[in-house]
Amino acid sequence: MNKQKVGSALVEKSVVRVSFDPLFQWASGIKSPLYCDCRELIAMPAVRQLIVQEFVQTAPEVDYIVGTATAGIPWAAWVAAELQKPMLYVRSKPKEHGRNQLIEGRFESGKTALLVEDTISTGGSAKAAAAALEDAGIAVKEITCILSWKKSTDTFRSILDYAAVRSALAESGKCTAAELEQLDTFYENYLS
Repeated sequence: MNKQKVGSALVEKSVVRVSFDPLFQWASGIKSPLYCDCRELIAMPAVRQLIVQEFVQTAPEVDYIVGTATAGIPWAAWVAAELQKPMLYVRSKPKEHGRNQLIEGRFESGKTALLVEDTISTGGSAKAAAAALEDAGIAVKEITCILSWKKSTDTFRSILDYAAVRSALAESGKCTAAELEQLDTFYENYLS
């Protein structure tokens, strides 16, 4: 994987942002000086293609490519198109009309899936989506994401991690040495 190239692109395009006052609030509720707005990447074809190729090159052999709603949906669609695989997505809660679906798309139990997310902070959303797939009889072979802030990646694969983002920030000159030290302190104290 080319973490350095992806990390540099995200910092250069200001997809990764740093702010100490005010802090950003992640979907998990964590208050952080770091934020990565991967949703902006869908409007950046060159960077988007670089990320899709990273996903494709590391994808295990599976029956379905599955996105988490809503951030993982476009990535799953692009990866599924590249791999010529059926695509599904998992909602955060069942649809309140129609067939009350939690998993969208046509699928069969007894199959396997690659679950695609954009960013993982605590992993709660990805784990919930994986549990929904498992409940439907679809074995999740791997969870993958663009960026994981977690220290442990035992249960998933990420293109970028904190070390890659920190390296890109340091090389870009967008952070002072003191700011990088503050980021390291945040990472060590608040992320697991």
